[in-house]
Amino acid sequence: MKHLLIALSLLLSTAAAAQTRYAIPVKIWAYGVQNAPSYDDIKNTLQNLNRLNAQTETGFSYYLVDLEFVRKKKFDNMGFGIQMPWQSITRHEKHLLNIALVGGLHKSGDKQKGQGRTGVCFSPTGSVTVTKGEDMSVVTHEVGHFLGLKHQFDLQDNIMSYNPDKSKRRVFTPEQKKQMLDEAAKMKNSKLWQLPDGEPVADEQEPDSQYELATPIRSGKTQQHTFHRIVNNDGETSYDSEDWLRFSFSKKTTLDNPKITVESAQTVKIELLNSNRNSIASNDKDNALSLNGVAPGSYFIKITNLQKSTAAYSITLRLNND
Repeated sequence: MKHLLIALSLLLSTAAAAQTRYAIPVKIWAYGVQNAPSYDDIKNTLQNLNRLNAQTETGFSYYLVDLEFVRKKKFDNMGFGIQMPWQSITRHEKHLLNIALVGGLHKSGDKQKGQGRTGVCFSPTGSVTVTKGEDMSVVTHEVGHFLGLKHQFDLQDNIMSYNPDKSKRRVFTPEQKKQMLDEAAKMKNSKLWQLPDGEPVADEQEPDSQYELATPIRSGKTQQHTFHRIVNNDGETSYDSEDWLRFSFSKKTTLDNPKITVESAQTVKIELLNSNRNSIASNDKDNALSLNGVAPGSYFIKITNLQKSTAAYSITLRLNND
């Protein structure tokens, strides 16, 4: 009976802790020249982190607030022994989770650079370094260290395990989720990162705050987006100001009342830009923009938040009867 009460108490405390949500701001440092991460690598890294946290219901989400390229050839494959720790110290912003994205990590003396570690969390600063293009569990594993988790050697399906088949590392235990929440609550940025009830998190298309990270959208498909709260490296709070999307169509596409429609409780600005990012058209009052007369080609859509607040919205692109 005593053991049953202890187990029930742990279950209830874990459930209560899971109600707390944290949206953690991220700065990504992209290192290298020839072997540098691409914008797709950057977008996929953060999306993988959010996807696995959502699947395991940790209560954590992550959004990009800053991106900086360190374009130096000596960082095409970063040295694990000296370069990585030094960069973690010298390139480190306050109030954020710092993630260094590199072409590869190697130990001093390795004959073949870039064939060593896939990721590491440097405990003195809490900075995370991961190699581009890795399985989604790698960045989530290293961020788990940032949130106080240790390696698991007896749970092969656990995200914190050393299972060489990374595709099978897909689970956090209830105890691990509680530990991460408890660790976040003790951090000096806890109040900055904690989300009030009902406040939207960054959506699954993030990061999409600049044209290089624009999300593809297909005709006939509806995407869900949010304008979420942002904390910058000075600890100041603001709100997501714009989202970027992209689409293209050819001469073979039969247009039938083509338009972009946004469903939202607030008015937004919808802007159509060509591949050179020159503005072609924007909406007037309604949350819709007609595409009649638009020639075949590649385009960007920029959705601008006109109010200093959070909001959820859906956007639909229609080129024909899809």
